[in-house]
Amino acid sequence: MSVTALLDGSGDFGPDLVVGYEADMARDLRDQAFLASETITIPISAYLIEADGALLLVDTGLSDSRGPASGHLIEALARVGVRPDDIDAVLLTHLHPDHVNGLTRPDGGRAFSRAAVLVQEEEFAYWTDDAIVATMPDFRQANARAALETLAAYGDDVVLFGRTERLTNDIAAVALPGHTPGHTGFRLESEGETLLIWGDIVHLAAYQFARPDWGMVFDTDPKVAAETRRAILEAVAAEREMVAGMHLPFPGFGYVERRGAGFQFHAAEWQYGLEDRGSSS
Repeated sequence: MSVTALLDGSGDFGPDLVVGYEADMARDLRDQAFLASETITIPISAYLIEADGALLLVDTGLSDSRGPASGHLIEALARVGVRPDDIDAVLLTHLHPDHVNGLTRPDGGRAFSRAAVLVQEEEFAYWTDDAIVATMPDFRQANARAALETLAAYGDDVVLFGRTERLTNDIAAVALPGHTPGHTGFRLESEGETLLIWGDIVHLAAYQFARPDWGMVFDTDPKVAAETRRAILEAVAAEREMVAGMHLPFPGFGYVERRGAGFQFHAAEWQYGLEDRGSSS
């Protein structure tokens, strides 16, 4: 099995998007991370899994729906010799735009013609329940409409899975609720090693490892999101398990260390596949 990080683009996050933000603490954390501005640019990544002759994509990026800073997933795939029609399945961590918009082309057609799209069942239910959507703030309702339109392109090829379902012999779903109700990670197992692709457990590495209680305005349940974040950080630190995240500093592979009341992220060394296919692990 190999996993390749693919950079779709980037987005800017200011302090107004951080729940629990403390200006003095944030300034100290930015200084430690050599960040000069309160506006932090973070990557929007996806991951390509090659296993047992299949090509699986975890998330699809934002597309260029919000400008030229993103929408480079297909280009990134081409650089590693993969065409969109080669993808067998797309595994979605959740249904936010920066994870699903790349499923479709600008004309609304399928970007991955042969692919099944796997969505956690509680996640799907949340975004498709008209009664729930009606109670959402406007920006979240817009996200719900966009997600439904995107998934509609795949029709019966949208497949739902359970909270801890094993999706293949080597890949299992890991329930990581809070950011969204069905937010999901994927644990990969190969030759005695594991990798947890954890989606959006951390958006802002400079802040949230040291302060896992700080959330994002995009969290549907900030309290549960913070509890999940701390629990999974504790677990991967104790197990010394490699993780990967869509918004961790690219390519996003690394390890978590317990550090005082918080944690610290250590990027893994870059590795290259036999065909020099980018950042792989």
